[in-house]
Amino acid sequence: MLMLRRGGLIESLRGRQGGHRLARPASQITLLEIVEALEGSDDARDKGGNRHIADSVVARELWAEARQCASAVLRQTTLAILTERRNALVATSYVI
Repeated sequence: MLMLRRGGLIESLRGRQGGHRLARPASQITLLEIVEALEGSDDARDKGGNRHIADSVVARELWAEARQCASAVLRQTTLAILTERRNALVATSYVI
């Protein structure tokens, strides 16, 4: 929770009714922001490492492409969208 709070995604409330809540509306919080708050940005993770070995360079380039694709999806998906998708699945599920 501390990392999410430091990332400006949640805020803590003190007192009897205390706890945590979103710092902004769910429609304004992307999954990319959540991942970066928890794991750091790609730039921070890419520093260091052995870049002289050709295999390592090729692997890093491939992972960079994969992260770009994943980041695009996460950047476009908000908590509100995720909640809507979950609610749609729950609404169409029938338990007998």
